[in-house]
Amino acid sequence: MNYFELFDIPVQLKVDKPKLASKYFELSRKHHPDYYINENPEKQQSVLEISAQLNKAYKTFQNTDETIKYTLQLKGMLQEEENRSGSQFKDLGKTNFFREGKAGVWKTELPPVLADSIAKEHAELFGQFGYS
Repeated sequence: MNYFELFDIPVQLKVDKPKLASKYFELSRKHHPDYYINENPEKQQSVLEISAQLNKAYKTFQNTDETIKYTLQLKGMLQEEENRSGSQFKDLGKTNFFREGKAGVWKTELPPVLADSIAKEHAELFGQFGYS
């Protein structure tokens, strides 16, 4: 089950954080391991896994960049590759991308022609999700 299914929200690049918090607390109470102390070990393990997934999903959705990354990976538009220095995106090579300012301007160290191409694809992708 992906994070969006877990929270019963549509797949999107930006989530409504107040609604998310409300849903998180509702699901956390429902799946809190302390409520299942008298259940069999399999049920306890299942609830523990759901609780851990809820926490991980909530943490991801609290960070806009992580939400975008997760959504793109979920849609198969971005592959993650492990290396010594941590996660890098295979599709983007070894270049470090970061957001700057409230406007969400993407900065990069790529050559201008490649940076322009990526910026154009970025704008098209956001347009597909209803963001400009």
